[in-house]
Amino acid sequence: MEFIIAAYEQNDDAVTARLFFDKMQQVGIRPDLLTLVSLPSIVAQLNDHRNSRAVHGFITRKCWFEDTVIGNAVVDMYAKLGVTDVARMVFERLPAKDVISWNTLITGYTQNGLASEAVEVYQMMKECTEITPTQGTWVSILPAYSHLGALQQGMRIHGQEEYGIKPTLKHYGCMVDLFGRAGYLEMAYTFIKSMPIQPDASMWGALLGACRIHGNTELGRLQLSLLELQLDFQNPKVSCFQNENNHKLLTTGCQLCRNTYGVQLLSGLKIPNPLAMGYMSS
Repeated sequence: MEFIIAAYEQNDDAVTARLFFDKMQQVGIRPDLLTLVSLPSIVAQLNDHRNSRAVHGFITRKCWFEDTVIGNAVVDMYAKLGVTDVARMVFERLPAKDVISWNTLITGYTQNGLASEAVEVYQMMKECTEITPTQGTWVSILPAYSHLGALQQGMRIHGQEEYGIKPTLKHYGCMVDLFGRAGYLEMAYTFIKSMPIQPDASMWGALLGACRIHGNTELGRLQLSLLELQLDFQNPKVSCFQNENNHKLLTTGCQLCRNTYGVQLLSGLKIPNPLAMGYMSS
């Protein structure tokens, strides 16, 4: 039953996972490590503030809190519920912290709009000689620098090679967002074109959104460039036109800039159903 609970939790079916956990309690089955790691995530998925303390207390009473994996799950639970002060308290009380502990708290602060706090924790992490940053660390901290408009700091992180971390698509996406928020649209576009891996739709969408915020002149120039790229309209992972929001944004921009060719081309494209294509529009 423990594996069933974990499977439902990992597939974002927290309601069913919770039902199985309650059944375990009714028949007297003692939860194991796998179940206790899943339980905080279930509470977070259900946005169940009322039972978050109960789960925390249950784990503490059963003396499972000494396990770093479970402690990380509790930190993540409070962060996803928006209770970042309690998440920080739990983090500080962890008997042992690994890189996931730090990444979880940094991500929690970033996702709750507390970019300065995220950077503070990241700086503390760098002072821990026994902790080595991972790809997850960069994905966690780069959005914080983006929200702060700290372009130089973000670029320094992206350029760090001493940890042997190979940038992923998420890293590149964070950098595009960082350039866009700072208003460096030309740099963002050049960065995308120079990437060693193929950009995805969300990356183009982030740049389109930044262009709209910072002015229609830049947006018009970008539209022409995008159309000239002749992206693969059949590949939803690549083509920004396959995303309905991006399609509308691009069409509106073309109209504002009197880009007749762009309007005609976009009007002839059929935007597929995201469910039928097996992906969700961002």
